[in-house]
Amino acid sequence: MNNTKIITSVFVCYEIEPDSYIKKIKKIGKKLSVEFKGVLIVNNTHHALAEDDKISSVRGTNKYRDVSGYIEGLKYLTENGLSSEDSPIFFSNDSLFTRHSAYGIISSLVLKIGFISELRIPVLAGKVDRYVTVCHQNPWNGMHFFVSTFAFMINSRAIKYLLSWENYAQDDEILNNINVESDEWGNTLPAVLREYFRAHLIYKYSPMLWQVANISNAKLLNHKAYNIHFEQRLSGMVGKHGSLIPINDSYIARAKLEIYEFIFRFFSKLFMSDLRKISIIKKKGEL
Repeated sequence: MNNTKIITSVFVCYEIEPDSYIKKIKKIGKKLSVEFKGVLIVNNTHHALAEDDKISSVRGTNKYRDVSGYIEGLKYLTENGLSSEDSPIFFSNDSLFTRHSAYGIISSLVLKIGFISELRIPVLAGKVDRYVTVCHQNPWNGMHFFVSTFAFMINSRAIKYLLSWENYAQDDEILNNINVESDEWGNTLPAVLREYFRAHLIYKYSPMLWQVANISNAKLLNHKAYNIHFEQRLSGMVGKHGSLIPINDSYIARAKLEIYEFIFRFFSKLFMSDLRKISIIKKKGEL
């Protein structure tokens, strides 16, 4: 008897090669006795599409980076009859592998699938982060936390909120070709939330400043703003009309996930340190 769970999925890649992304996700699936099926949206035109019998590779527009990838992928699932009302849909981008413990995140989400499937309200599940400075609650649902969108699950009742993001963004006046630094950007957003965006993207003394903000151009900052807005709006709308389900909800779940994340960061730093040493040795050899 085959007890393998099937997880309908939308993956979005830009940094990671499509073949590599699929191999990584399948490796985790094998460990967890789950099988991922769905679509991989490839936003990097320099990367060749991958061939796989379970995960279709489709060229993305990269119009709004990960956000447009999620929307295009979800539309692909519905248009090709790959989604079901009874099954949650898993979403992830490059950051799942480049900045997090993919195994830790996915294994925690897999434990929630049964519960998500039972709930008869819109559901968004994933790793939750708390507001710690500038803005202390989501303006659309009043909650003091939100679900990070590098990896998350929604049920069929939450699909409409994800697909409506561009309409929300237009209502909030962030798609008006004005840079995030401008006072005209996001005019209809609460002032405290606009400052939350700028604290992430442009204020150089901010403790939450994006790591590459200082070397990013206006276009890249605007695209990052779209991703932050998507994260806030999706949590806001699903939380208002349904529920947010944290994978780091209990002390044990939080500690377990933090251990996985710590191990990932430790070995990532070790790997980068080794790469720097190799680079130095090579340069010395060239002198």
